[in-house]
Amino acid sequence: QAWLGDGRTIPFFDESFGLVFSVLLFQHLDDDAVRGYLVEVARVLCPGARLVAQFTMGAPPNAGAYAWDRDPSQMNDWAHAAGLEAVGGGPDEFYPTWWWATWRRSL
Repeated sequence: QAWLGDGRTIPFFDESFGLVFSVLLFQHLDDDAVRGYLVEVARVLCPGARLVAQFTMGAPPNAGAYAWDRDPSQMNDWAHAAGLEAVGGGPDEFYPTWWWATWRRSL
């Protein structure tokens, strides 16, 4: 199944998912929306489950305008505040301005 929504409220029970996968979303949200999304994802993740996300750290010159490029350390701080702990991360192999992050819901 697929679900389409805005991430502000995810219509699933608490602790319903073992994995949430998000690709190139965070650069399209303002800071408050990113923090709210992380809180909501943490709510629906089972303890120990993971959020795997990809986001831009800086757009290449020919990529057009991105609303907000994300700093990985700031993203980790926001994830931690939402109840997620960083367990991995690094630049994309083919696009070095894209960052992969993995966070785990605290037990």
